Amino acid sequence: MEKLEKATTSSLDAISDKVEKRLQHGFEKTNETFANIIERLAKIDQAQKNIEQLSTDVVSLQDILSDSKQR
Repeated sequence: MEKLEKATTSSLDAISDKVEKRLQHGFEKTNETFANIIERLAKIDQAQKNIEQLSTDVVSLQDILSDSKQR
C-alpha cells in the first residue's frame, strides 16, 4: 500500500510539474503576443496621425490652387 501511495504521489508531482511548465510557456507566449499587439497599435496610431496631417496639407494645397488670387 505504501509503494502504491509513493508511486501515485510521484506521478501526481510529475503531472503537476508538466502542467506548471506548460502554463508558464503559455503565459510567456501570451505576454509576447500582447507586447507585439501594443507595438503594432502604436505604429498604426502614428500612421493615422501622418495620414491626418497629409490630408490637412492636401486640403490647404487645394484651397491655394483653387483661389486664383493667391496663385
